[in-house]
Amino acid sequence: MRKVFIDGGANKGQSIDLFINHHPEASEYEIHSFECTTSGVVQEYLEEAAERARKVGCTVKLYDKALWNKNEESVVFYDSYDESSSLLKRDAPKVNLAQIQAIQLSEFILKNFSASDCIVLKLDIEGAEYEVFKDLIDTGVIKHIDKIYGELHGPKCGTSLEEDLVLIEKLETFGHKIYYWDATNDSGIGDKFYTEETLRTFHNKERFRKEDK
Repeated sequence: MRKVFIDGGANKGQSIDLFINHHPEASEYEIHSFECTTSGVVQEYLEEAAERARKVGCTVKLYDKALWNKNEESVVFYDSYDESSSLLKRDAPKVNLAQIQAIQLSEFILKNFSASDCIVLKLDIEGAEYEVFKDLIDTGVIKHIDKIYGELHGPKCGTSLEEDLVLIEKLETFGHKIYYWDATNDSGIGDKFYTEETLRTFHNKERFRKEDK
């Protein structure tokens, strides 16, 4: 059995650092980190984080590709202010466009791993998580995943509270919850997860924030 950490939305490698610093069996994992960036600065940070992981025993592979529900050439919206990228159109002052390759995560898992492998999936992909989760469910590949961490971007990408609630209900039918993941806060990998209550609070805060603008 292989132990695998799929890092969707690696940014500057913060998730790699969080994983190796706080997962009790990190040294036994192979890490596959995806970040659809054309920024040389971001790529340099990622390489440095990958090297730190290799020093504790991990095998690491970096991909300059986006995780999506199909394989295709796509446009990525790159925010040079916070150096994050998204397949979804963004309303930000410093957004640049670039051509990148998007890959179907479900196909990647089926081609590279077996059902007996232990797969930890983290998705922080700026709104693209909804299509990726739908594809994982539709293809049945969600059954291959052992634990899910991530961030739901909800109202930030035009997804309603009702759609968020439907998603977590569907995942629960497969025995999954989406556990919080905040790689900018080095407090560890926690056991808190999205619930109806936390999602309602999140959507309300975003609504009030937009109304205050």
